[in-house]
Amino acid sequence: MSMPSLPEQRTASDLYALAVEKYKSEEYQEAIDAFRKSLALQEHWNSYQGLGWGLFYTNQCQEAIDAFRKSLALQEDWNSYQGLGCALLRETVYAEAIDAFRKSLALQEDWNSYQGLGWAFFRANVYTQAIDAFRKSLALHEHWNVYLGLGRSLFKTNQYQEAIEAFRKALALNNLNSNELTAELHRELADAYEGAGKSDASIASWEVYLSYLEPISSLDPFLGNRVIYEQVDHEQIERIKSTCASIGLDFNPSLKGDNDASIESWKYLMYLHIPKCGGTSFETPLYLLKEHLKDKSCDLPKVNRTNDYLAISRLASNHSIAAFTNLMSSNSCNGLKNAFLGLHGAKWSALHDYIGELTNACPRIITTVRDPRQRLLSHIKHQAFQYCTSIDDLLTLVDNQNSIFNNLMHRQIFDYGLDGDNPCGNSELGSERLDLLQDMDFIDISDSTTNSKVKSSFLSASLFPNIVQTSRFNDSKEREEMYGFKISGNDIQYIFKHCVDKGFLEKDQSIDYDFLKNRTLERLHFPSFMEAHTCYIHPLTFVIFGMNRYSIVTTKKFLDNPHHLLQELNQSL
Repeated sequence: MSMPSLPEQRTASDLYALAVEKYKSEEYQEAIDAFRKSLALQEHWNSYQGLGWGLFYTNQCQEAIDAFRKSLALQEDWNSYQGLGCALLRETVYAEAIDAFRKSLALQEDWNSYQGLGWAFFRANVYTQAIDAFRKSLALHEHWNVYLGLGRSLFKTNQYQEAIEAFRKALALNNLNSNELTAELHRELADAYEGAGKSDASIASWEVYLSYLEPISSLDPFLGNRVIYEQVDHEQIERIKSTCASIGLDFNPSLKGDNDASIESWKYLMYLHIPKCGGTSFETPLYLLKEHLKDKSCDLPKVNRTNDYLAISRLASNHSIAAFTNLMSSNSCNGLKNAFLGLHGAKWSALHDYIGELTNACPRIITTVRDPRQRLLSHIKHQAFQYCTSIDDLLTLVDNQNSIFNNLMHRQIFDYGLDGDNPCGNSELGSERLDLLQDMDFIDISDSTTNSKVKSSFLSASLFPNIVQTSRFNDSKEREEMYGFKISGNDIQYIFKHCVDKGFLEKDQSIDYDFLKNRTLERLHFPSFMEAHTCYIHPLTFVIFGMNRYSIVTTKKFLDNPHHLLQELNQSL
């Protein structure tokens, strides 16, 4: 951000100068306070502009939008329009962001404004114009994030070789020394190589990506704390669950289970993620807990990292499975304390057998399910909100040869895979491998009791902390209320009927889910100590409100006043 000349009034000028100094040193809250004090003495467009940028960098985007608009009401300036565009983009108001970036560029060409315009077009699914904006940005200044946007836009328009070149340039320019970013760029490359038909290169890129993620990690599930579990009784656990439920959270305790023969059977868990069946709510907390423990174990020098844990999420293609199995070996899996894998469309049965061979155990394979009609309608709404700006966009997804809507539950469960290498036509009804159902457990999306028991059993067997989590991740109803839809309800219903007419529910509805769910409930054996009147829960508790909002607290502190602690955490994270 470039700062214009100072206001004339002395006191306001002094405060403005202080604000600019704090801003340049990235002390944004102090800068915000000084800008506001200056504005209380004298309104000036560049003070509002500075306030807007300070608020933007502290993620107070709605207030930033207001500050930039007040600045522009006093004087039009390219930097204020750019800031307004950035704040609107972060708030997912794409049409207004596009307008703001265009107004900024009309006053002054700037590579950052072109970059913002490119990302706004990309988020609005207008990929051709995104490509043009990103290329104009790169003509002024080469930056890894612009190449990333260009690569993603080219990938969306099936220009795979050009996307590969863009992702390679992003890697070459990445000077952040961020393992997370490097891993993400290799994952983007893997998808682009796959699109270009370069299987070996795709698998190699997946291997790099997975290596950065460290699927097998040594960590201490107690983070150096004394291994003393907190004693509670059954009534106290029920009260905690009730308290959590009153504010939209679930409590999944990790219990101490000495001398219980069934506990070992819960150490290895594979989750088959069927879109819009509550999978994110099931899978995300378990995966992020392991990642957070890994990071914390590395940060704390006195932590004794003696337990090995395997966790990987979002295995979405057969190339990712091939890369994963290439990295695994029987030696690397010796002594694993647990394993958790999330399958997102890749074929799962061969991997299930492979993990069983490596661990000398039979991993549990679990999925959550719902009524196929409700799932399909929810899936259409999700795609419409995330990726479509018109009914034509949705029709393209429906009429694609390997449509993502075509009997998706059946394809996942019977292991056809969803990445297009083995699409199944409706003529194949009845050719499914029924043996795949023998080891799979089916839980209804609304059966919170069984879901919680499964998680608690896995946590207990793994010596992992308790989990308090938001009940619903990725809630489409919240997004509808907050942002609305670009596609009307009538058009959504038209697409749903179109899918039904094409036979996209025929196989999904052929599965007897009630039988499979009831059989699961009959054969699931949970550790007996979970029903004991007095039990002992893990000394740490992982609290997760969302993808980037989580923390670990001591269970003792949590038990003292659960409601107060959760309110404090929710406000601070």
